[in-house]
Amino acid sequence: MLTKLIEKLNYEKKNAIKNGIYHLIQIKFSYNSNRIEGSSLTYEQTAHIFDKSALITEKNENIRLDDIFETINHFECVNYLLGSYKEPLSLEYLKTLPPIPTTITSLVFYFLIVFSNLSIQLCCFCMKLSCFLFHSP
Repeated sequence: MLTKLIEKLNYEKKNAIKNGIYHLIQIKFSYNSNRIEGSSLTYEQTAHIFDKSALITEKNENIRLDDIFETINHFECVNYLLGSYKEPLSLEYLKTLPPIPTTITSLVFYFLIVFSNLSIQLCCFCMKLSCFLFHSP
């Protein structure tokens, strides 16, 4: 079942399918994770960065560059994890991870745990935690 989900996510990514699971995960996870850390980006701005690789702001609105970079890095991190989910969880694998902003540490560990097929209890705990952390805007 997990393999089918990952295949679906990778298919949607490859074919740039809008409003699918991949699209939703990228935008919601990035927005909520970065918002918890104090990002000033709105949900709509996060979606626009993902969809268009651009940012539209209100007149005279200040956006921190770190907020933009962390959002882009978040997208890249999810892509990396989707591409390497079959790798066994090991120190060697962790060393291959691209530089990841500290604001998404919980997301990284969520994916590592789920994609590494660790204990069901641990996965359930992480899913509940992620639902709490990454709630809708």
